[in-house]
Amino acid sequence: MEGDEEGFDGSDFDDPDYDGPVGEFDAVAGTLVCAGAGWLQASSAGEAEQAVTLELHDAEPPADDDAWDDVAETPFLTRTGRVLLDYLIPGLEGDGFVLAGPGLYRVRVARRVGGPLDWSLRFWRVAETARPPRHLKRTTPAVPPEPDGWDELIGFPDRDLIWWVAAAVRENGSTALAEVDGRGLRHHRPEGWLDRPLSPVERPGPDAGALTYAEMAWQLGVSAPRTLRDLLPLYFAAGVLTGDPDGVFTLAAPSPRVQDVFRLSAAEQSRLTQAADRRFGPLVGDLIFQAVWSPDPRVSKRTLRERLLVDGADLDAALARAPALGLSVDTHADASVTLTRNSALLFLAGRN
Repeated sequence: MEGDEEGFDGSDFDDPDYDGPVGEFDAVAGTLVCAGAGWLQASSAGEAEQAVTLELHDAEPPADDDAWDDVAETPFLTRTGRVLLDYLIPGLEGDGFVLAGPGLYRVRVARRVGGPLDWSLRFWRVAETARPPRHLKRTTPAVPPEPDGWDELIGFPDRDLIWWVAAAVRENGSTALAEVDGRGLRHHRPEGWLDRPLSPVERPGPDAGALTYAEMAWQLGVSAPRTLRDLLPLYFAAGVLTGDPDGVFTLAAPSPRVQDVFRLSAAEQSRLTQAADRRFGPLVGDLIFQAVWSPDPRVSKRTLRERLLVDGADLDAALARAPALGLSVDTHADASVTLTRNSALLFLAGRN
């Protein structure tokens, strides 16, 4: 969602009484919602079908958290007093949704999952200094479980097989190769797509220590795969799939971790660790927007846990990874932290 702020980076916001933070959109997003001067982004998890309701209220609306899975509030700053619902891209057109004029708003964003996503965005005007964002309800975990590593090990084009297997298992509980083949054909895969040659497994750098398909097969005692269809025995030998390769099969639950299946080089181990760390990115985004909108950069960890509805372990892990995403963290003896955003990377500072 953009606030129809053509060319507006916040630095020329013309309300002399406003003394809060402003900012440009950055790639770092939060777990549910984040906002700045003229933009608001909600995390849609890539779902195609979504229903969004926009509401303007005269005052803070009554809570209805029980009707939603995830609920959060954030400040939102607009110069024009209208918003447009779309992707976060420039050049949006249309009259948009008209608010109660320019200035500072509070937005309550609620999301319902488990089917086509439903959203509710409720705006109301606020005159006081912006309060930091807060989560009111969190059903979707702030930090996803540690990935099993297979998406990192298998080349992107070659994940087609396991993707369609997973889609069939989600729908039916199990599947067979003929069903997987037909599902791919119904989604515009060409005839014989299962017999497409595999892509080379490439890793950056000459010493990356890539685990090739041939090496995977050798460690598992199966023939080296050459096509997508050939990956099926490898997945069975690794324990990713269970059942009858020539009949009905399903996904193992939980899926075995790559590092528990293969002997990996130090470079591969490091790459998997970096990939697993990425799941903390959205929670780091939440911390960044605490720094953006908080009048005091020093805050207790307890307050952060309460605002973000996260446990101490996830919070500590996100704080440890925050500097890599442009947020400086200074930890104090009283279990408080000072969060300082890197304005050169992320946001313009508000007026001082």
